[in-house]
Amino acid sequence: QLERGEIDLNGLIWQARSRLMFANDADDADRIAHELATLTYDPKRLKEELQSLRQRIAGHHREWVHNLSNASSTMRGEDVSESSASGASDSRAQRLGDPSPTESTGRTRNETKGRSKKSSTSESATEGRSETLVPIHEDFYEISSRTYFSFDEQRVDWAKRIRSKRAGEAFGKFKDDPRLYDIAIEQHRIPEGPAIERAVEELVAENFESEFFRSAASVKQEEEILRERILGEPPVILDASGALPEAPASVDAPLQPSDRRQQQAAENDPFT
Repeated sequence: QLERGEIDLNGLIWQARSRLMFANDADDADRIAHELATLTYDPKRLKEELQSLRQRIAGHHREWVHNLSNASSTMRGEDVSESSASGASDSRAQRLGDPSPTESTGRTRNETKGRSKKSSTSESATEGRSETLVPIHEDFYEISSRTYFSFDEQRVDWAKRIRSKRAGEAFGKFKDDPRLYDIAIEQHRIPEGPAIERAVEELVAENFESEFFRSAASVKQEEEILRERILGEPPVILDASGALPEAPASVDAPLQPSDRRQQQAAENDPFT
């Protein structure tokens, strides 16, 4: 209803300080969503958080430690020894005055053999007890990364919420109140019919035919006229004394049809 032909009244939407924003679609929903996202944008709104499981030492406790050790050894050995000896001896003896000597011959041989075996086994056991400090480990989750919603993502979220509103539900923004309200309005249903639709169309047409609504073409035409008047004025020349020259007598030119319309609009304008 705010756009028809060259007339665009979308700028009037945001002049009101108290507004109710109902469910909408298409460009209107995107326009409202941009306004709501601007009002409520939170750069720290969390989108995703990744965590990893870690461990840390939370303290220590005393613990008795028992030590037990067993040792055994076996040793076996065998010694073998052999020895032999042999000898020979010759002797001759002769007595004085005895013409026949006495001779003797002797041989000796000795042989010794020995063998010994040894075996030994030993076993030992040791037991001890000592006190030590044992660390206490604690599991915890550490934040590895965080992602936040951008402005465009929050705007799309508001557009989705605007489109999903039901009849009688709206967002409210009121003067001098920074908060945004989610409002459910009590509904008094009006029976729909051709008469109601015809009345709405007549109201919209009446709004656009009002003298307070002007087309873009008429505004641009008025701008061109004012520019020509400003540029058509004679230049102001200062003499050496700094005094302004006397303005020449001017004769009012007859008003053109477009000037008459502008004059009538100015006279009927309640804000002038």
